[in-house]
Amino acid sequence: MTAFPGAAALDRAGFQLQAVLAVADLPAEWGAGLGDYRQLILFGHRGQRLWEAVAAAGGGGPDPIDDYTRHTVDAWLADHLPGVRHTLLYPALPGVPLPAVNFAGLGEWLGWQRPSPLGLGIHPDWGTWFAYRAAVLADSVLPLSVRVVPTRPCDRCSGKPCVSACPAGAVSESGFKGRDCASWRLAPESRCAGDCAARRACPVGPAHRYGDEQMRHAAACSLSTLKRLILGAADG
Repeated sequence: MTAFPGAAALDRAGFQLQAVLAVADLPAEWGAGLGDYRQLILFGHRGQRLWEAVAAAGGGGPDPIDDYTRHTVDAWLADHLPGVRHTLLYPALPGVPLPAVNFAGLGEWLGWQRPSPLGLGIHPDWGTWFAYRAAVLADSVLPLSVRVVPTRPCDRCSGKPCVSACPAGAVSESGFKGRDCASWRLAPESRCAGDCAARRACPVGPAHRYGDEQMRHAAACSLSTLKRLILGAADG
């Protein structure tokens, strides 16, 4: 496969994961809302490099990662797809509703992740220390990414330390208990509000593990979403 255009610069910027999918090849339930664009382009990160790049760029505001991502992707589009019709699906601009992009499904389809007891996708090399950062629809004709099926590291993990480390009992081999996790995190003085002992206990991909500051930021973003979805609904 031909290299993804600008891959080296994207790697340095913290977006080590790149993929191009044909919209027509996607499962019907995913492609229904993607219009008549030819391709879906995904950008993701793993490990600490993106966080370091955002800090070096002096990013501020409520979500510096999204701001940095939009700036980087806009520059990539200008350099490599000038004049090509496109739409940035994610991250959406402030105040714009998020699109129904099934990142977990796309990641499994591509081979970026497999399910884990943590309720997070996991890769045999990166562990859970990665994230989807941007999705672009474009009338591009870039070489398509090759699908792979990675092994599921949880199947050969002895002891399942993530299960025993979860104080809420939400991490289970039979399936992640999202409500139990949410209730525990939203409780007053919860030590899970800004961290996740179960995720830290996972032995997969230690070289990519987030630093404390990055972990707190990720936890704060997910907690904000929980409050909006759960407490907001309760208030309504």
